[in-house]
Amino acid sequence: MILVLPHALPPAPVARELGNRLMAAAPTLASWLASAPARMEVLDPSVHACTPLQSWQLRHAGYAPPDGVPLGAGWPVLETGTQHDAPAAHEPMWLAAFVHLHVTQHGVTLTDPARLGLEPEEAARLLDTARPDLDEEGIRAELLGDRLRLFLPDSLAPYAPTLQAATGQEIQEWWPQGAASRPWRRVLNVVQMAWHGDPVNVERAARGKPPVNGLWLYGGGRPADFHQADPAPFKLAADFSAPAAAGDWSAWLDAAARLEAETFAPLSATTPPATLELVLTGDDRLCTLTPQAPRGFARWLPRRRHDWQSWWNAQQEPAADGSSAS
Repeated sequence: MILVLPHALPPAPVARELGNRLMAAAPTLASWLASAPARMEVLDPSVHACTPLQSWQLRHAGYAPPDGVPLGAGWPVLETGTQHDAPAAHEPMWLAAFVHLHVTQHGVTLTDPARLGLEPEEAARLLDTARPDLDEEGIRAELLGDRLRLFLPDSLAPYAPTLQAATGQEIQEWWPQGAASRPWRRVLNVVQMAWHGDPVNVERAARGKPPVNGLWLYGGGRPADFHQADPAPFKLAADFSAPAAAGDWSAWLDAAARLEAETFAPLSATTPPATLELVLTGDDRLCTLTPQAPRGFARWLPRRRHDWQSWWNAQQEPAADGSSAS
């Protein structure tokens, strides 16, 4: 059993204080963290083109991208549930989200698409406006829920971070700048101009809704590059995610207490430690550990405690073995 806790690793400025309070809010989780050495990875979303959580999910699903393709390229395949043995398994899957790009003197930020409140009819009309410009570049588009699935020419591979990784970020440094992405940047600029005075955005403005002024393209992975998935079942407990996104650390501790009562304590009572694996993620880190219980005569000896706060605090490097005696 794998328990995955997105955003359970807080950012450095608040990590130490939250770590001190975690022992009172979620004593079971704190005891698990102290019972085993941690395996820590730094997973920069701008390098891997996805969040650390998505990195873990893609690897768990058996995704192995070819050389030169970022790990996050496989996310649309996993997101849409496309099978690796589908008829078009060797065809790259690209998705584009309708987005609002907030432009300031400091840069361009990708606003959370959930705030758009985009209706299916609006998406269809915006696609109709953009289709001639997409067609001119040899790009075929079809609506897939609230996204577009795009079929790009073979020469076009503008790999970019997933929507989840890019949301809320200053994205100018993240957008691919190479020659391979130049046709996409060109068509995106044309589409943005076409949408500027589009009736859909005029009507949205009248309702106090932000305009749709861009497309965020991501993906490029192939279903055929998903191989043997990890058969271990996992449970995703996302209670920390919303408070972390809002920077509401009091609510984050409330979530820890709720998980203690509803998930951690019941699991501790019913699941042998050796069969439980914990996966904790943060903005750019992922930690994996397997809680351990003393066996045999070791139960009567002083417990070996691992100094989990040495790696929990993102400003510190973990100790060589992550442990201390007590």
